[in-house]
Amino acid sequence: MMTSSSFLTLFFILIIFTIKLKVAIAGGAVNDTNGKALDIASEYSILTPEINGGGVTVASNVVKNQLVVVLSIKPLPVNFSDSEGTKVILTNENIKIEFASIPKYNGSSSWIVVNDESAKVWYVAVGSAKNYPNNQIQTGTFKIKPHSFGYKLFFCSDVSNSFCKEVGIYTDKHGNDRLALNGTILLIKFQKKL
Repeated sequence: MMTSSSFLTLFFILIIFTIKLKVAIAGGAVNDTNGKALDIASEYSILTPEINGGGVTVASNVVKNQLVVVLSIKPLPVNFSDSEGTKVILTNENIKIEFASIPKYNGSSSWIVVNDESAKVWYVAVGSAKNYPNNQIQTGTFKIKPHSFGYKLFFCSDVSNSFCKEVGIYTDKHGNDRLALNGTILLIKFQKKL
């Protein structure tokens, strides 16, 4: 007969085994600049690997109430969440990203992907479809994949999870280095907010 304490012990062993198995299958945790795994309870700045290279923040679009995700010397912290319910962010795992310290636009500070028809580019923006009534919105999640010099960010469409496109840098006509689904390579690293 199993006692409640042995049942509880078995339950915790099963949870630990499941998490370790998931980490092994996924390829490991995404680590910050201190070598610690990214966790969903913390805030992080997404930085470029260059010394004093800056990181990810927001800039106003020319249209009212529209924010685009850009590179700047003053990065803003983000939060990560996953659909798997783990406490750490794993490589190749579907995640949502949102800014931690900006006002929510129409109830959201989440990253979305919007089509700029004039520039013929899909770019990363902040908010929800309500903020972009005249634009096509692509719903999906992001993935972080390891690279020899840090990490790369990918966007995976909800329409086809096999459609994952690398997030790069696109310089718009106003000189903003936007995060977009085409452009030059973007390598990133993560610094935990203290």
